[in-house]
Amino acid sequence: MGWPWRVVANAFWLNSPPSMRLKLAGGDRFRGTECCAASGARTVVHYSCAGGRVARSLSAIRQAAHVLTQITDDHMQSHPTRLMILVAGPYRSGTGDDPAKLAANVAAMEAFAMPLFRAGHVPLVGEWLGLPLATLAGSVRIGDAAYEEVFHPIAERLLERCDALLRLGGPSEGADRLVAVARARGLAVYHALREVPGCATTAA
Repeated sequence: MGWPWRVVANAFWLNSPPSMRLKLAGGDRFRGTECCAASGARTVVHYSCAGGRVARSLSAIRQAAHVLTQITDDHMQSHPTRLMILVAGPYRSGTGDDPAKLAANVAAMEAFAMPLFRAGHVPLVGEWLGLPLATLAGSVRIGDAAYEEVFHPIAERLLERCDALLRLGGPSEGADRLVAVARARGLAVYHALREVPGCATTAA
């Protein structure tokens, strides 16, 4: 295939925004400096200004777009039976916007990426693009105007390019909205990994 999933995963982790990473003591995401590192990562990244966050978010979006293009070229065109599946579940629901709980919700959705990939599909998690794009839009906190401008709309636009939706987890207004959009477009909506073609015996 030319793009091992480890490369794709690393690309997203290394370019993901602070809210998807482990926040270390002594940092404030929106004031002063911050020290963040992805779980298991070998590097630590320091942020000192909003300009740095925007530049990093732009880099993350470009990297994600490049990776998705490669996946589409290498898999979808040569294997038309494979599905591009958007994974949707709770992100903010029940978290009180606590960074650790937000990160845990993203990790819960990402846990389904490899089983889907190994079954021959192309998994997507909306937060991979939504979070860095929100920062690029000028968001300084979860739920502010810039965040609302892009976070849910980008997921719906991604769904336009997908073949199916995998709805996971508990209550989530955003995820339920995606279910409604997917059904209106005639896309398959799965509620468990075993329902996805090729995943009947796979556990996330």
